[in-house]
Amino acid sequence: MAFLPSKRTGTIIRGVLYCGEKIPAYRKLMMALILMLVAAAHGQKKLSSWELDNAVIGPESPIHLIPGSTYTAQIMLVNPDGPLSPLKTKADWSLESAVKGVTINRLSGQIDIAKDTPNGISAKIIARIEGGRRVLKTSLFIFTRESNPFVGEWRVESLLACGDGHEMKPDYTLKAPLARDHLRFQVTDFWIGLENNIAAHTTLTGPYEYDLKAGTITLKPTWPKQKPTVVWNYQLSEEGHKLAIRTSKPEDPAGQVCGYGYVPLNASGFVKGSRY
Repeated sequence: MAFLPSKRTGTIIRGVLYCGEKIPAYRKLMMALILMLVAAAHGQKKLSSWELDNAVIGPESPIHLIPGSTYTAQIMLVNPDGPLSPLKTKADWSLESAVKGVTINRLSGQIDIAKDTPNGISAKIIARIEGGRRVLKTSLFIFTRESNPFVGEWRVESLLACGDGHEMKPDYTLKAPLARDHLRFQVTDFWIGLENNIAAHTTLTGPYEYDLKAGTITLKPTWPKQKPTVVWNYQLSEEGHKLAIRTSKPEDPAGQVCGYGYVPLNASGFVKGSRY
């Protein structure tokens, strides 16, 4: 079929010629939808091999949540000497196996924990990137503050003096070894050091135990190797937002520092959002 030359302008939609006629509204809507889908398909680039190899589940891994909390897991990119950054990609989220009280949105990665979920429950979070080009996993632990008040990341706010235990500002000339380090407690493991900057390092890491009645925390380092077990006496105050650690011996060569005063790393609490 041929169209004769004409001064009238026209639009062809799916083989139909509209010459000077008003395009029906539903046709306009269809055109807009097709254009949007085409743009989206072209805009969603596949990850490079490097991005795929360096993708992780974050911003935290493993994930620690309390009953009644919500947290959105993301695909993150590991950056040399820097923090993790969100990686723009599609992922299909799921639980490795069903766990009562734990749900995850397949598209958004939002994790919801029921209020009646008991302490000690755990699950495996699965993220399938780009239809399974790479499959990521991380662990999810459910705990209560009553059972473990330490979970989270802490920073040194003060140094505790030997003797009367009064607080001192973190004067780095005292050479207390942990004065600059962060302290992170997970459900079963601890980590001391700095991360995500040019001075990143690990001072000590391994499993730990605690006795709420005795007021002690026992660190059992697995790295560096052959490090001895460390026993701390602790005291929590300010509704669990201040942690005072007393060491068994002075921390500095001059014998002035016998402990550390910690506060949560984030000013708003242990975490951003409603994790715990």
